[in-house]
Amino acid sequence: MSGPVLDGYLATLADPRGERVVRELDRIIRATEPQLGVAIKYKILMYGLAGDFHTWVCAINSGRRHVSVLSASAANRFNWARLVVAGQLD
Repeated sequence: MSGPVLDGYLATLADPRGERVVRELDRIIRATEPQLGVAIKYKILMYGLAGDFHTWVCAINSGRRHVSVLSASAANRFNWARLVVAGQLD
């Protein structure tokens, strides 16, 4: 699936090899919960309930050599926990 938000995020990737991984993670997240809104916040791709990003659920972050999924901590929603390193870009 593609859209202006996802395309905008992909345009900012430090390493274009991460595009395939980001697209697959986005597909999985949207298939799991189609009601999540998506936006670029703090330079990451964030997914929130009904578009409310103060109560975000998960996010996709990427760097020069990695793509990862982040989850909001139940105790502190701003305390990010890295759940999955989706791919090393070596």
